[in-house]
Amino acid sequence: NFSCSFCYIVGHSNHKIIRFSEIRSHLNNLIDKGLFFCSLSGGEALLHKDFKSIYRFLKESGVLVEIYSNGSLINKETLDLFEEYPPYKIEISIYGTNQQQFNAVTSTKGVNYSLVLENILKLKEKGINVICKTPLNSLTQKEFYKFENWCQQNNIEFYYSTRIYDAKDGESLNRFSASFDN
Repeated sequence: NFSCSFCYIVGHSNHKIIRFSEIRSHLNNLIDKGLFFCSLSGGEALLHKDFKSIYRFLKESGVLVEIYSNGSLINKETLDLFEEYPPYKIEISIYGTNQQQFNAVTSTKGVNYSLVLENILKLKEKGINVICKTPLNSLTQKEFYKFENWCQQNNIEFYYSTRIYDAKDGESLNRFSASFDN
């Protein structure tokens, strides 16, 4: 639901969405063989039409689940699900502490940057292990300390990565590497 130009998937993948009904037997096989830990990612994991069913199934089967999200799609129903079946952790990417920066990084209009920050705080209030992260690159570097400070002020673990991954179709995205002269 975001179109970050440094993303290895956005504009570089022609993927087919696999539905829960198609993978349930495969998940059962993995669980029977001792599946202990699972990461739900994407792009944005919560975009998947069957996210809640998949997540609930994994948790009810005793699997530790971590989730990677941009935090924009978390709603009351999702918060209630996470409260009932807490994830091992949920990592949320922070892209802006103001609307202009957020829009520039995510190439998104119609999503309020404050919604992401509010959802992070709601997760924390519910006792969910939430961690914030930032891909440190040419688009996020000028706001980096604001992200870090916001997390420190709210007592939320924060980390960053300077790693730029090539796109799924092989295109190099190194043009987004951060300048460390600053």
